[in-house]
Amino acid sequence: MKTDTKDTFASSRETYLRRIFVILMMLVSGVAVQAQTWYMENGDTVRIIGCQANAGTLYDDGGADGDYNNNFSGYAVIEAVEGATISLSGTYNQEECCDRLSIWDGNMMTGTKIVDEIAGTGTFNVTATSGVVTIWFHSDGSVTSSGFEITWNVQGISTTCSGSASGLTVDAVSVTG
Repeated sequence: MKTDTKDTFASSRETYLRRIFVILMMLVSGVAVQAQTWYMENGDTVRIIGCQANAGTLYDDGGADGDYNNNFSGYAVIEAVEGATISLSGTYNQEECCDRLSIWDGNMMTGTKIVDEIAGTGTFNVTATSGVVTIWFHSDGSVTSSGFEITWNVQGISTTCSGSASGLTVDAVSVTG
């Protein structure tokens, strides 16, 4: 039986293009998972774990463009791999007398407070070495403002994710120097 080389070439080209498409989709979904935007929730704890904790941005409940709400109290916990270094930088603009932002290296009960109830307007850059960061924000019932924006990045040890944002799996843990 004679095989048409034109059909064989078209079939291999189609297979090749499909493989490239699958690889590109995996790369795009991996990048989308690596740095996400998160928002604090009143009366609740936002948990950012595994590969989602590698890098991201956290806002108060008002987000990037709005003011936070009165009578707000919420937590966010970033849980990277144990022993990872988490670098955080942020800006804040909140009521001077009564609204507070605190950050712990580790959990709130046993960790070390690395940002101690800041208020007013300013910036900060801190590093946590436990692989866990707890962030707490509280506002009273009077004045609100634009709030805070905190960005973070895990260094040294991080998890690698694959799949879509709705079905994440951890492929590996990588160590970088």
